[in-house]
Amino acid sequence: MKNSAYMTRILRTVWVVFVAYGALTLVGGCSDDGYKYRFKFEKSKELTAKVGGIKWHYVCDDKEAIIVMASGYDVATVNGEVKLPSSLGGFPVKAVCGSVFRIDSHIPLLTIPEGVSDIGEFAFAGVQIDMVSIPSSATNIDVNAFSGSKCRKFVVSDDSRCFSSVNGWLCTKDGKRLVRAAWGETRIPPGVERVPDCAFALSEIKSVVLPDSLEHIGLNAFFGCEELVSITIPSKVRNINAFTFEGCTNLERVDFPVALTNIGAYAFEGCKKLSDVAIPQEVTRIDEYAFANCVGLRTLAIPSSVKYIGAHAFSACGNGMRITMDVSNANICPNAFSSVNHLSKERGVRSMPDRSKVEIPIDILMQGK
Repeated sequence: MKNSAYMTRILRTVWVVFVAYGALTLVGGCSDDGYKYRFKFEKSKELTAKVGGIKWHYVCDDKEAIIVMASGYDVATVNGEVKLPSSLGGFPVKAVCGSVFRIDSHIPLLTIPEGVSDIGEFAFAGVQIDMVSIPSSATNIDVNAFSGSKCRKFVVSDDSRCFSSVNGWLCTKDGKRLVRAAWGETRIPPGVERVPDCAFALSEIKSVVLPDSLEHIGLNAFFGCEELVSITIPSKVRNINAFTFEGCTNLERVDFPVALTNIGAYAFEGCKKLSDVAIPQEVTRIDEYAFANCVGLRTLAIPSSVKYIGAHAFSACGNGMRITMDVSNANICPNAFSSVNHLSKERGVRSMPDRSKVEIPIDILMQGK
């Protein structure tokens, strides 16, 4: 299955983000207890108990238990509802951490019992789940809890003070922050203002409709969405974060908002079918590798507002790429355009018919090749 390859890719990228930007935070919740449970998971001795035909691996202190893995089951065992135990070894289960189920598992209904407060990183990564039931006791769900998984519907207790289900999508209680997308759905509910890190990472979506209310798109949000063809970014989004569309190999068109100011590192790296890019007039910064390896890029327009172009921002881009840019005040890293093959034959760079814009000789652009 593709999931194993997907998980390898997402783990690699999450590690890159971790090193570059620090530990990823919990995407939703009312407290930061998730870190406490992660610490316990790393420091405690593992125990086992068999409940409901499944062997549950867990760690505990003298007060509570944390589920870290399930084993001893086959496809028939999980061909129905799987309910996580509410207690193990006489201790109440408070958290789920680690990769609990094999990535090839298919669970029609997964019920997380009342009492569980934290769903930790990679808890259900790579698992196909038709419906997930989230208890009212849940206060924290890690950004990578469902990475690479196919969760078609989330159901949340009406009594939850932290989360809600909007059209089957998992959102914060006020509906303004998306926690996890429902697999197969392409229209983010209206009113959502924030899409978290890894929200659609490695999914097979071909299109997605972002609401006008959207203000923030997180790291890796659409990482590795290889079937995604086009996307329109709403007007309130000011920054495209690092890795947001990295590896979207079939992405052909991006409609940028006019008020965009920053394009982050690796934001569109490896988008091989992206052909024409016009950077909006308010953008001031294009970070390293932002459009690297966009081998299909034919035209590129960079406005005078851009003051910084990072290392390898446009390296290894398309054959015969035609660039229009005003660099009178820009800080361009020496290898920003390294390994660009056969830029436009007429000196490689063309300026618009305006004396305030200058042509850059190919040897300057190719420094650091």
